[in-house]
Amino acid sequence: MPGGKCPFPVFSACKVSEILRKLNYSTTMYTTLLTLALALAQTSTATPTPTLLDRATQARAAAIWTPTAGTTWQMQLYGSVTKLDFPVEVYDIDVLDNLNTGVIAKLHAANKKVVCYFSAGSYENWRTDTKEFGLTGKDDVNIGKPMIGWDGEWWFQTSSTKVRDLMRSRIKKAAAAGCDAIDPDNIDGYDSDDEEPNKTGFNLSLASATEYVKFLAAEAHALGMGMGLKNGLDLIPNVLNDVQFQVQEQCAQFPAKDDSLGSECLYSQPFIKANKPVFHVEYPTGETLSNTIPAAEKKKDCQDPNAKGFSSIMKGLDLMEKIAFCT
Repeated sequence: MPGGKCPFPVFSACKVSEILRKLNYSTTMYTTLLTLALALAQTSTATPTPTLLDRATQARAAAIWTPTAGTTWQMQLYGSVTKLDFPVEVYDIDVLDNLNTGVIAKLHAANKKVVCYFSAGSYENWRTDTKEFGLTGKDDVNIGKPMIGWDGEWWFQTSSTKVRDLMRSRIKKAAAAGCDAIDPDNIDGYDSDDEEPNKTGFNLSLASATEYVKFLAAEAHALGMGMGLKNGLDLIPNVLNDVQFQVQEQCAQFPAKDDSLGSECLYSQPFIKANKPVFHVEYPTGETLSNTIPAAEKKKDCQDPNAKGFSSIMKGLDLMEKIAFCT
């Protein structure tokens, strides 16, 4: 196009037109070839065909388990998982204790989904995989204050490369074991109070916890697994779109910031509005679940109006097999 800028890509109708004119093609031939050149120019700007890697990424995303609000569950983090026929859709079990037990395959054969628990925010002195990443004891700079009430556990520095490499390893083990989702615990180290200021020793913040949860979720999703938010009420607005469900402990036992609003279960309602489950557990009789739960306690735990739509169960703090259902 003399005196003007060609509106097509480098391999364009303009270039071909110039060449054809120089070659003195007939008008008919010129028009035919120019039409072909225009078609090629349009094809060159079309959306590229997805690569095999793109298709693999899309397949993993499509495979991620996305449970809906009201999905039923059982949680057993201690003791051998032997009773596989509870009338529930989901089992939440400790992945590191069940890598070689065959339990995950058996649960799948029983048409159950499996959520795999591990601690993402604490050093546990009985876990052997920590040594693989140079995390060898409480004197390590990546290991902070002890977790009050939990013997043998200390808070992790969650921004540590070593800690994140350990978590990547645990997530890969969960995927290899066949877990449908992960339940990473102790991600709420930011949640200190006047009685326990800087409880981790690392001054973890809400912003750093948000980034950490997003990191864990991305690692799980890349391997085709879902992920739940464990407690972390203040994190919900920041990560609701990154996780598939919440595991919520004891929200019926604590009041909202404004007492007139009832319990803090209120803060988990965004999950229900997004049609994502809140797997809710209360511990009405302490360490072990009693055969007889006081009626007032059961009403408080199971009929909290702020927990409407939750998947609520009652357990002992020992987190053994025994369970009481709210319905």
